Amino acid sequence: MTNPIRWPKSAHLSAVLALLGLNLLLFRDLLTSTTRVLSSSQADIYLHFAAWRQFGFDQIRQGHLPLWNPHYLCGNPFLGGFESALLYPLNWHYLFMPLAMAINWGIILHVFLAGFFTYLWASYRGLHPLAAFLSGVIFMWGGAYYLHIYAGHLPNLCAMVWAPLIFLAIDGWLEKSKTGWVLWGIFAASMQILAGHPQYVYFTAITAFIYLILNLKDSRNRLKAFSGFAVFYIGALFMTAAQSWTGIGALLDSARHLSLEFTSASSFSFPPQNLLTAVMPNFFGALDQATYWSSWYLWEVSLFIGMTSFVWVVAAVVYVPREERRWILTMTFITLLIAFGAYTPLYAFFYHCVPLFDGMRGISKFAFLSSLFLAMLAGMGFDHWLANPQVNRRWIGVLAGTGVGFIGAGALIYFSAPYGVEGLWGRGFIHLPWLSRSLASMDLTAQNHLASQAGAQAGLSLLCGGLICLALSGFYFWGSIQRKLIYAAAALAVLELFIFARANRPTFEMAQLQASYDRLSSFLAQTPGDYRIYGVGAKSLVANGSEIWEDEPMVPSRYARFVCYSQGIAENRLFSVSPVFTHINQTFRLLRLKYLLSDDGVRMNVQPLPYPVMPRMALVYHWLVEKDSSVELGMITNKAFNPARQVLLETEPGLPLESQDKSPSLHWGDRSTDEVEVQARTSQPCVMLVTDNYSSGWQADSLPDSGQKEYSVLPGDYFLRAVPLKAGYHHFILRYRPGIFDIAKWVSLLSCFLYVAILLHLWRRYYSPGQKTA
Repeated sequence: MTNPIRWPKSAHLSAVLALLGLNLLLFRDLLTSTTRVLSSSQADIYLHFAAWRQFGFDQIRQGHLPLWNPHYLCGNPFLGGFESALLYPLNWHYLFMPLAMAINWGIILHVFLAGFFTYLWASYRGLHPLAAFLSGVIFMWGGAYYLHIYAGHLPNLCAMVWAPLIFLAIDGWLEKSKTGWVLWGIFAASMQILAGHPQYVYFTAITAFIYLILNLKDSRNRLKAFSGFAVFYIGALFMTAAQSWTGIGALLDSARHLSLEFTSASSFSFPPQNLLTAVMPNFFGALDQATYWSSWYLWEVSLFIGMTSFVWVVAAVVYVPREERRWILTMTFITLLIAFGAYTPLYAFFYHCVPLFDGMRGISKFAFLSSLFLAMLAGMGFDHWLANPQVNRRWIGVLAGTGVGFIGAGALIYFSAPYGVEGLWGRGFIHLPWLSRSLASMDLTAQNHLASQAGAQAGLSLLCGGLICLALSGFYFWGSIQRKLIYAAAALAVLELFIFARANRPTFEMAQLQASYDRLSSFLAQTPGDYRIYGVGAKSLVANGSEIWEDEPMVPSRYARFVCYSQGIAENRLFSVSPVFTHINQTFRLLRLKYLLSDDGVRMNVQPLPYPVMPRMALVYHWLVEKDSSVELGMITNKAFNPARQVLLETEPGLPLESQDKSPSLHWGDRSTDEVEVQARTSQPCVMLVTDNYSSGWQADSLPDSGQKEYSVLPGDYFLRAVPLKAGYHHFILRYRPGIFDIAKWVSLLSCFLYVAILLHLWRRYYSPGQKTA
């Protein structure tokens, strides 16, 4: 597996510095910027992650690790939501950097790491440093990874980079069976878990397991090989227990553990026609949805690696010995086949038989692994050319012929495009199956415009691809005579990817986002109260507001059922419907919903709702026990239900029903995001209803002066919190503290200590004379 040639350290250092230098060149104007942010202003950093990062790391700066988020979804787990990524070491620069700079540095660092880790893996597999360097560039600037910058997918960008390091650890473990490789695997898997996107962890683990099986042929001890691989992930789960165990607990208490309907789960399957994006990134249009005419979103279904790189992929398949490239090629096909999702019969097997697949959307995410394997194949193809510059004339002829064919097809499409649906291109365009629904909703003028625009894009893409093929045929022809031309071809590949990366590097002004925060803060200051709003999403985190919704995966399961019931949505379609709320009525007084807001970029538009809302906490003296959740939901959404007079419980509160206290008192104050101090006095037994989401992690701890020494937190009105109170004075802390977190944090600390101890032991053995066995 490793190359018999031991390249000098200077060659590896030069390659790594080149990867770093290219990224510094690409992002040079953003390294010190505190005003511009990498990403589109219509995407997730602007809409979600900027607020999440600001809120989470502001809390840590104040000495508090936020387990609970009280600001949207009527309350939900924050640390356990994974995407908060507070424990991910490569996010800790948010603690001391301005937000815009921290976001930019995080993205730039991970783009570099994507290339660097791919370089390490390619080098270990024996590629020439230049070939390994090209593999790194292809992966880090390829469409499957890089376009997530536009989409603002911070957890995706952070999680994907660790995949090549996991495959490197597998190769090292299979070849040498040394403990150090197991530690590498644990480290890479741990970092991928902490990065904040469990779906990438799961997909990478599945792919890594298949890769392990395919490479077991040369292993002397298969049981040991499997055991070492298992330790990668078992060790990672222990190292990251504070995040992973807490997150799994939150996941089981959320709507995400429910099965999605088949259509919803299979959405964002990789469309087969988008294989063309591997060589022509703009064939189907740009990232702007107004010009994109294939399926889903381009950043989810682009496989771009470059025409030059793809030629080397084909060269690897044709010329590299089968034993050297067969498993990489096989893995490319396997991951692509899975990424195709609903476009193949295989997806039904995954949906029905493979754990968790029925609860996930976006199976096209497997394409990032296909991109990684394609980058490796391209490196192999270039490596073979370096070692064997004498090329078969037939290969040169195929390249030249392909170039001429592309140019001819491109010219034909481009010049027929202005004729719209009446032209040669347009007549075929209107019959494309994935466009039938969109075209049916357009008038003839719109159809002509779309056909013309799409034809121009497709034609230019083919023309550019053809020119690159012709240039490569010349490089291959003269490369056997002038070796410098081989290096020129490498420069062409880098240039092709650099142009793509630079063209898809949007930014927005932080001031624009801050202004939207300020408009919300101003509204909340002018209309004080403990109410909720709808329409601002994650901005409520920064403005210290309370919002009933946010587009995030960790929706508490009871709240999700209430939302679905009240809006007439099937539970397995909750994450496929937008907008979620279409029927807002007096039922929402339970949520304290008082205003509907919309921000048009200039002002905050406000629509007050015509009903009084519940207070955050209320003493209720009448209760009814109802264990059937559907009956509960039917009752609380009934117009006749008065939550101020009666609360629904699922278990007996252990209190006698008596008349209502005429002069009770109830006071509360937030001590943190996870704790509320409550004082109450009542002459009769009652239930304290808290109009925030219930979760099994909530508990009430009595303070010394309280008349009641033990409290229980129950579901009230199905999805809210209820605390039974005896007659008398009460003083307690309502606290979110999942039991699993208290165990998990110690497991993480002990596991990290053990990991470091083993690492130091191996390091000492390695550097002891004659003991290099780690």
